Amino acid sequence: MLTFVDENDVPIREFEAAWGQLLEVEIDIADVQTLDIKADGDQTIMGNPELGK
Repeated sequence: MLTFVDENDVPIREFEAAWGQLLEVEIDIADVQTLDIKADGDQTIMGNPELGK
């Protein structure tokens, strides 16, 4: 589960993916002051894992 929350800890969007699935997301955060990203999973990778190969 990938959750984007605002400065008041209110969820903006939530995404769920199967194990091993690459997940690309796009969200509107124009009115958000602070963005927190919460990711569940024991081997979650944020960013581009192919960089540096």
